[in-house]
Amino acid sequence: MKKFLKRTLIVLILLFSLPAVSYFGIVSKYGSVAASGAQSSVSNGYDTFKEKADGAVRIMSFNLLADYDGFGGGEVSPRAERFLTMRNELLPDVLCLQEESFNWFCCLEKNRSDYRSLRPVTSFLGMKMTTVIFNSKTLKLLKSGDLEYENGDDMRTRRAVYGIFLHKASNKRFAVISTHLGFLRYALEGEDIVTVRSQCSELSALSKKLESENNCPVIIAGDFNSKEERTTDSGVDAFEIYSVLKSVFSDTKLVAKNTLSGTLKSADALSNDHIFLLGNASVEAFGVVSDEYTKEISDHFPIYADIILS
Repeated sequence: MKKFLKRTLIVLILLFSLPAVSYFGIVSKYGSVAASGAQSSVSNGYDTFKEKADGAVRIMSFNLLADYDGFGGGEVSPRAERFLTMRNELLPDVLCLQEESFNWFCCLEKNRSDYRSLRPVTSFLGMKMTTVIFNSKTLKLLKSGDLEYENGDDMRTRRAVYGIFLHKASNKRFAVISTHLGFLRYALEGEDIVTVRSQCSELSALSKKLESENNCPVIIAGDFNSKEERTTDSGVDAFEIYSVLKSVFSDTKLVAKNTLSGTLKSADALSNDHIFLLGNASVEAFGVVSDEYTKEISDHFPIYADIILS
């Protein structure tokens, strides 16, 4: 009887260990980062963006450009090397990521250092590509969650992932939401605007709920597929969606005490990527990390806001 129980216990341990073994095996296999040549040549390029006000939390948002068919991204490995260099130089407290594909996930997970991910992944066949990554050295995770928008063209991307954090240095709480809204298609703007408006309504409701329940400011960051002004006659820039969002939230770019940018895109240029704020907090700086070392990572540039919590 004792032998039977012992064997049964061993079998159960092995069965429960298989997912973890599989997970680390897959991450190890697909998470290797190839040298892009950026490491030694770009480190000084980040000096413009390194400085952060005392007590501020740095929230960064970046659409990584997935390497799946239809998304347009090239091989992830050399792009990930550039991303990790930037992350390690600028040390964001929170990274809101969009289009984190399977290969991106593996590269970032294998090289995560002090960073931890709030990716609600149910299986490697169903990667949820909108994610939040946070610095466990500076923040304590209090709660996390995931909202899939009721209407949208791709459940992997059209969602809001959030975390409630305690900033260890100031002992203050704040919430962060990473999201990726739908876009307007040519000749289908009227149909698509209804879908995206519904996503805005869900996002606004979630943000207000997090602010109320946790009594803390909420930072909402991501790819909103919506520019600040109309730039085409067709309306596919969805400037009216930005107007809806700005009526609920503050745009950190507009209220920041300082704005910074690289040489390839200025901070005041029109963009689909935004960092909004709901609640009491002050924005010390807003930056667009737009130089040669980041343009090879994605078709977007990373943006960030340095925020003092009230």
